[in-house]
Amino acid sequence: MTAGIVGSRVVGGAIGDVLGWRAVYLVAGLATVAVGLLTAFVLPTEPVRARPRYDRLLGSTLRFLRDEPAVRWAVAIQIPVFATFNFVWVMLVLLLTGPAYQLSVATAGLFGLFSLVTLLSAPLVGRVLDARGTGVVLAGGLSVLLVGAAAMLASELSLVVVCVAIVLMTIGQQSTQIANQTRILELRADARSRINTLYMTSIFVGGAIASATAALVHEAFGWTGVSVGAFLWAVVAVLVGLAQNRFAGPPVGPAAKPPPRCEAA
Repeated sequence: MTAGIVGSRVVGGAIGDVLGWRAVYLVAGLATVAVGLLTAFVLPTEPVRARPRYDRLLGSTLRFLRDEPAVRWAVAIQIPVFATFNFVWVMLVLLLTGPAYQLSVATAGLFGLFSLVTLLSAPLVGRVLDARGTGVVLAGGLSVLLVGAAAMLASELSLVVVCVAIVLMTIGQQSTQIANQTRILELRADARSRINTLYMTSIFVGGAIASATAALVHEAFGWTGVSVGAFLWAVVAVLVGLAQNRFAGPPVGPAAKPPPRCEAA
């Protein structure tokens, strides 16, 4: 997931540099339609079966927030984690193309290639999860995210600092995603799709809020405000993680049989 989100910025930057920003939206729209048609074509056809009404299905999905404390904690942690990530990424092009570095839009888009680090880190994170449990992975991910957000505070000093901060924040976001998703999908084998829908929708709502507020912060306070805002989101994520340990106990350790991992990349 993360590789797709950030990798698309590489393509978008190249298209925007050559054809302008409107072309980026046109290509994105066409690509969305193409993926939708391809999905409808390749998915297997299931036999007709009794299905609950859609409103009841949505209601049962939302009830997991009430009935499953682990889902509430996972959502509460991952929202500020993804907000930290989004707060930086939606505004990063303005730093890279601005007075500090004066890069072209296409060159700035190439920074999305740092998302490939998730493809390299996910197997390692998975092995640690199998050996030590989701609690260790979650704590490590939050720590790495916080360090990356702190490094982003000095991002106007050097492109090296920008690169290091991006890598750390990407690994931190990916690690917490794997830990939280693995933990909640173990709860109910008969409701994994609904739990995952609730989890992912909540995360992207938080990311959308972060994107909107990041634009307002940048307009008012410039890049310094954006980097401070991202750091504060990371602090919130860490505090929620600590609150989980305090009030709900740490997440589970390694199981006798390793649970299925969700190495979203």
